[in-house]
Amino acid sequence: MTIFRRFLVMTVLFFWQGGFVFFSGVVVPIGREEIGKDQSLITSRVSYYINLAGAVAVAPLLWDVFAPDPSLRRRRLRAMLWLILMLTLLAQVYLYYQLLAMLPDIMNNNYPPSFSLEHRAYLWISTAQLAAAIGYMVTMLLAWRAQDHVEGHAAAVAD
Repeated sequence: MTIFRRFLVMTVLFFWQGGFVFFSGVVVPIGREEIGKDQSLITSRVSYYINLAGAVAVAPLLWDVFAPDPSLRRRRLRAMLWLILMLTLLAQVYLYYQLLAMLPDIMNNNYPPSFSLEHRAYLWISTAQLAAAIGYMVTMLLAWRAQDHVEGHAAAVAD
């Protein structure tokens, strides 16, 4: 079950956050260059799926938080990072729907007054989420290594 949990956690975390990094670093600049403001139609649809990937990912990540870890301090840190991931995801979903409601106006070059602030907040929250995901990944790998060491030591003693 350990291998399955770890595989699942790596898969969902990398799909979610890797998708975000690729989207923001490659797709958005190309879209802006090639199609201009109409890229909002694409970014709004892709953002939905990135948020959906996050919604799927938080459950396996929470399962991993409660997996064996010899360090209580690291487990608490991972739980805090998971909570940050969850809170930033909830904020993104809220802002996503706020921004989506503005899309018809944006497509008509009529940017609502709150657009800039809400869009900037979405981007900063995404950045905080990525930082929390990186922190989670580092502490997760350290926990896995420590648990493997404990299990390997216990197996050696049993021999």
